[in-house]
Amino acid sequence: MPTNLELQGAVKLRKLMQLYLPRALESRELLKLFPLTKKNETSLVYERRQLDTGVQAARGLGGPTGPVRKPGTDTFRVSPGYYGDHYDVTEQELVDLRDAGKWDDFENYDAQAARGTQHLTKRFLDRCELSVAQLITTGGFTAVDAAGVTKHQDVFKIDSYTPSTLFSDLANSQPLNYIRDLIPTLELGRSVSFRKGFMLMSRPTVNLILKNTNAADLNGRRLNYGNTVNNVDDLNDLLVSNDLPKVKVYDAGYYLDPPGTAPTFARFLTNGKIVLCGVREDGEQLGEYRLTRAAQNERSAPGEWYQVEDRRTYDPCKVTLRAGHNGGPVCYYTEGFAVIAAAAPF
Repeated sequence: MPTNLELQGAVKLRKLMQLYLPRALESRELLKLFPLTKKNETSLVYERRQLDTGVQAARGLGGPTGPVRKPGTDTFRVSPGYYGDHYDVTEQELVDLRDAGKWDDFENYDAQAARGTQHLTKRFLDRCELSVAQLITTGGFTAVDAAGVTKHQDVFKIDSYTPSTLFSDLANSQPLNYIRDLIPTLELGRSVSFRKGFMLMSRPTVNLILKNTNAADLNGRRLNYGNTVNNVDDLNDLLVSNDLPKVKVYDAGYYLDPPGTAPTFARFLTNGKIVLCGVREDGEQLGEYRLTRAAQNERSAPGEWYQVEDRRTYDPCKVTLRAGHNGGPVCYYTEGFAVIAAAAPF
């Protein structure tokens, strides 16, 4: 029979998650592009309407009207990924906590539960953002387990472009002219406006643009009050005045497992890549991160799941907090994204 700790623990973790998650999502730019949604399904199934084609046909005076070709629907099915971690509260930590109360009364252990929940939630959101980042920068993503074995991967079509002169060539590259010429190509025949969207990149990548010394491009431009472009705000003022999308800098990432002698930080957005994010004319979301049905939830409901395992009567003695989710990113309108390989990864 489950202990009182196991019965109440998962409820406690979910309550803590509900408090922590909204604050954590405020700074997650990639999960604003692909917001978390719950779908009562076992596969990631989505549909999109095909293109409207043709123009109104001539019928002639007194003639009949002709039938139009109705657009069909494209249906896509993507397999969800299955993810999960656990957080052990060790025997030593349990002994240290005895003075404060009993583990059977889980409500007395807000600090320990909050620490574990925050750690597990951060890993959950990092997984979601990493999958989204890989999708919009490479057109595909891969998830591996702790042993490095691939457990989940999918491929989408994201257009990628490489300037003939990379932006890292500060004296000869023309980032403004290149972006200006590219955008009409991206918008042609599509219900997407890139000019109303933004360009997502890391700080080192935007610095390549700011450092440009080409007098025929950025270095030869001046703001309305005659100053040169010296920071991101100045750059955005110039971009808007030239009918180009603003820059949005995003430097979030995670530390790699396992930790070495010096922790290694990995950005979600690779240095050297610029992601152009458009806006649908009908206001529809370009994509979402779907959370599908999970056997660990009551009635196998969709969404993230939580468990507490009381192993105080086993060797080694410990209490284990578990969290996970099933699902993955779904991109409804891949034409709403484009990647500029502005420089070699660095």
